[in-house]
Amino acid sequence: SAFRTQTYNQSVGGAKKSQHLLGRAADIKVYGVSPEKVAKIAKEIGFRGIGVYKNFTHVDVRVGKKVLWRE
Repeated sequence: SAFRTQTYNQSVGGAKKSQHLLGRAADIKVYGVSPEKVAKIAKEIGFRGIGVYKNFTHVDVRVGKKVLWRE
């Protein structure tokens, strides 16, 4: 999932101010690599928002403070 419309974001339970609505986020899955490992690499290369979920990793290039969360 990358850019989302407001309607789609609501249908998947996305945050009201989701970075997906601005085209600044992606939810990614790298087969054979755990979401935790993807998050570690994302942090190393400079993503500012990182969310670790059971089956995927959220990454974004938000403006402002860096944020890391786990499902």
